[in-house]
Amino acid sequence: MQAIALFVSAVGRLNAWVGKTFAWLAPLGAMLCFAVVVQRYLFSTTQLWLQDLYVWVNGAMFMAVAGYTLLIDGHVRVDILYRPASPRRKAGASAAAIAGTRSHATAVSSVSTA
Repeated sequence: MQAIALFVSAVGRLNAWVGKTFAWLAPLGAMLCFAVVVQRYLFSTTQLWLQDLYVWVNGAMFMAVAGYTLLIDGHVRVDILYRPASPRRKAGASAAAIAGTRSHATAVSSVSTA
């Protein structure tokens, strides 16, 4: 049992480190998006690689920080339904949300790489 606790603790620490590290991609993604907008509307030109880059940076950031968001219990819920629910129902709703998010991300990534 202690080995499992150590493993869970190590995964939690890794998850926190990855989340805090990849969160720095958010300002980079915003700057890249800003650069694309300036190029397009101020200079009437565009570079497709730059447009793709900010989409990939944002995608990488969201996938990497998703676990950290769940670790700190920071994901968005519908409070009207979630707040009055029992702890068992809250756990079920969280599990369903995690499964739905992961299956959607897997489906989107498999479509985009096909």
